[in-house]
Amino acid sequence: PQLTKTLGYDNTASLLLCAPPFVFAAIVAFFVSRDSDKRQERYLHIVVPLCFGLVGFVIAMTTHSFAPRYISLFLMAGSYAGFVVFYAWVSATFARPAMSRGIAIAAVNAFSQLGNISGAYIFPARWGPSYKNSYAICISCFAVSIALCTFHRWNLARLNRTLAKRDEAEQINGPVEHGEVQQMDHLAAFPVGFRYVL
Repeated sequence: PQLTKTLGYDNTASLLLCAPPFVFAAIVAFFVSRDSDKRQERYLHIVVPLCFGLVGFVIAMTTHSFAPRYISLFLMAGSYAGFVVFYAWVSATFARPAMSRGIAIAAVNAFSQLGNISGAYIFPARWGPSYKNSYAICISCFAVSIALCTFHRWNLARLNRTLAKRDEAEQINGPVEHGEVQQMDHLAAFPVGFRYVL
């Protein structure tokens, strides 16, 4: 409501204007997460919505016209689809053992709530109506998120290459308990053919 109020309407209209962006976000989240599952791909399904959110922040920072600013709210809300897919990525990355998966999901969920807490403080009324400083903080957080997801994807791809080498060595030599390829006991629990979802 605080952001829609900058569009120049009264409290009732501002509250009503909040609904369409979140309905849009729910629809986008459904289709993005469904496509992510269908393609078994997570990284781009996280980063692309975040990039649309970045565009929304920039538009909101640079204009005071109703139409672009309201459209920017749709882009910002649509970025939530990336967070939905991120939970699936965490669950698949920490698949074994079940206790590790539970701890990872709980840690990510708890850490993600910091945004809800800080959100009350990074949009002070004195920064309005442009909220340039607030949007700059959001842009910084999204940029860090994209960078960390990029690093995570690179690390998973590296582990997938190691798993592929292990599988190839087992096909040639049979199951190997020790050796150059199996220097990582933590991967020994994964069955032949297992790959992390990127």
